[in-house]
Amino acid sequence: MNRFQEILVKTYANGDYNGQVSSDAEAAEVGDTLFLFLWRELSTSEDCEDTETAIARVGMAIEDLEGVLHALER
Repeated sequence: MNRFQEILVKTYANGDYNGQVSSDAEAAEVGDTLFLFLWRELSTSEDCEDTETAIARVGMAIEDLEGVLHALER
């Protein structure tokens, strides 16, 4: 678990996975596909090695979700 994944675990869903997830296998086991997506996007193996990259990836995910939300609201 890198520092970006640690932040994810501590903050996502009000910290519901804090203390439960510290590896790829544990992240996959929680059954929350949005959490798993973010876990993977923030992983070192996906070249997330600096804060700017982590922020950009989460920002893109938010933009994509907002697009879906706005379409649903119409």
